[in-house]
Amino acid sequence: VKCYQEGDPTSRESNDVVDTDGGFIVVSEAINLHSMYSIGDRLILIAENGVWSITGGSNYGFAATNYKVEMLSTFGGIPNKSFVEFGGQGFFWGWDGIYAIAKNQFGDYEVTNLTKDSNDKFFSEIPTQARLNCQGFVDKSRRQVRWVYVEGTPFEDAVTKEIVFDLKF
Repeated sequence: VKCYQEGDPTSRESNDVVDTDGGFIVVSEAINLHSMYSIGDRLILIAENGVWSITGGSNYGFAATNYKVEMLSTFGGIPNKSFVEFGGQGFFWGWDGIYAIAKNQFGDYEVTNLTKDSNDKFFSEIPTQARLNCQGFVDKSRRQVRWVYVEGTPFEDAVTKEIVFDLKF
């Protein structure tokens, strides 16, 4: 038997998990977790029903016995390929808009709807199937985040469309 941890989980005297052991983190509230990425000292999880942040519990990094799970939002993302990361921010599509995960003025991470108010009507008219098949890209030289999607059926009236967020402004 190969054991990849310092503590012996079969020991009768001491079978406790120690800091250097591996393991897994349970986020019981998350439904259909579909995107994970690291940003700074944290791991961001995007599920259909919310966004979570996982950090080390005492500001020294992850350990098997010391971590903190924090819910950043109660609205999540669509399980597609829309997620992209650029410039320390994460961007993804939700059912009601395009979202950004970034630090606020206090240094805390928050999730913001970028299409609320200004582009809400446009985004709401994108068909469900087009949202499910969306693909995100980053154009670093132009400092743009781009999403490509197809409206219509593949063999008849399919139209490829693109949304571009210019991060220079």
